[in-house]
Amino acid sequence: MSELENTHDQRNIINPAIMQTAGTSAVEQKLKVANKRQQDKLIAAIVTGDITCLSNPEVRINDDVKNYFLDQLARGGISEDQTKQIFARIGSTDPAKHQEKRRQYEEQYNILVDEAMKRRKSELTPRPVPLDRMAPSDSREWLNNTRIDGDTYESGGQEYKLNIAHLEQFGLGPKYKADFGGKEIGLSDVYMVGRHPAIVGYVKDGKQVSARSFYQSKSQGMWRLLPDYTVNRKPADGKKWYGKGYDEQSTNLPFQLQKACEQIIKTGIKNITDQTDPNFVFLGTAKRYANKDEYNEKLHHTHEMRGDYYREVNPNGQKIISQRSNSGKIPPEAVDVANNLQPDFSQKFAEYTVNTDLYGSVTTEVFPSQDLSLNYIFCRDKNQRAWVSGIESVSNLTDTGVYRKWVDGGDLITPPMEYGSSAGGYGNDKIKDGKYVDMFTNYLSKVPIIQKYLRLNRAGKNQI
Repeated sequence: MSELENTHDQRNIINPAIMQTAGTSAVEQKLKVANKRQQDKLIAAIVTGDITCLSNPEVRINDDVKNYFLDQLARGGISEDQTKQIFARIGSTDPAKHQEKRRQYEEQYNILVDEAMKRRKSELTPRPVPLDRMAPSDSREWLNNTRIDGDTYESGGQEYKLNIAHLEQFGLGPKYKADFGGKEIGLSDVYMVGRHPAIVGYVKDGKQVSARSFYQSKSQGMWRLLPDYTVNRKPADGKKWYGKGYDEQSTNLPFQLQKACEQIIKTGIKNITDQTDPNFVFLGTAKRYANKDEYNEKLHHTHEMRGDYYREVNPNGQKIISQRSNSGKIPPEAVDVANNLQPDFSQKFAEYTVNTDLYGSVTTEVFPSQDLSLNYIFCRDKNQRAWVSGIESVSNLTDTGVYRKWVDGGDLITPPMEYGSSAGGYGNDKIKDGKYVDMFTNYLSKVPIIQKYLRLNRAGKNQI
């Protein structure tokens, strides 16, 4: 048994040892008769048991194996490092004899990797998502199948439970729909909750539909899911606080859903204040807690949080900023990411305009990372202040309307106007808006990724 057979019985690895010669018709025949479900096991068996193809220097690649290899590599199912280790072992018992053959395999492998990356780029480039107006009959069918997983809403000492009859009465049933990553989502008209635009989202899973509250954040301008809230910030202070889940970045809607919400808001705002307290609708889809002390105790210590969000979303985000500070913000010059995670400004996935309460009209642009694993959402206002409002790790969309996986962007997600208590000593007190203080002048303008984005924008080089 060869060294290759001995050391690589790994079911999730496909490697160029499967590259075939013109004479290996038996292996070729096996691949032709294999169906998709059997192919993985069959190829693994060939890798570990049938390596006679290594004996012929006239290398060619069976199309079935090539396509399987490309599909797996494009989806991250093959470890490049492990595959290179296999190459290093080819002919290791007789390096002089097999050096040329190994060179041929490595050359073929590099061609495959290039092709796989082109395929992956094509697969991961988001397609336009059309927002369709729903027929009244479809809207009624969706409403009839809608579940509302919120707690009762308390007002004036009374408890009120939101139901689908209320949503229909207030004109907030599903009016638009689109397919986001294979999951159909319906969206109502926009209504206002205080200074926040809000939408009722209807996330469909089979026949069942779940009603969710989406709203636009003031500080970031991002549309988010509301998983829960507290009646009081502090005991009995009467000031409601919107829950942020595991982290506010984990509640951001996918950028294509963000764009859809912005399309709807341009059609106008529905006034429901003459029919109900908007908080009844907005908070009626979410879980309720007495105050932030109770909330933090259940979230961080007893792990007793309720609702679909906590069952479906990963509790820990992908950390992309290596340097951290326990006492405040890290220096802006140190806010950077690894080369493969840097935004690729040569590609632009989307551009749209967001109207915000705090920044006015904001241009939003979406760029992938160099390795295509992340999407960066950049914002720029009329004063040429720029910030990263969100970073996505594309994964399965949950029934709450947010991705299962999320990115912890650390200080890279600093908004241009931040709560003074969160400014970390970098706030510019010359520019304030209520409790918010300017963070662009002393912080964001010195972050390398923001500097590059603004520099390229001024030069007009980030257009595709």
